[in-house]
Amino acid sequence: MWVTKEMFEKGFEKQLYEDVRVWMEKAWPFRKVAYPGKEISKADWAKLPER
Repeated sequence: MWVTKEMFEKGFEKQLYEDVRVWMEKAWPFRKVAYPGKEISKADWAKLPER
């Protein structure tokens, strides 16, 4: 996810992240969703096997 610098400075990135996180939990059958740099570090994400 990304937002423009202007929208980031207005705090929209946090709202977008929360909205997408909630939507993913409700609409998709995944057991766990993790976003690199949020719920999982980018280093740990890189260690995961590719599927």
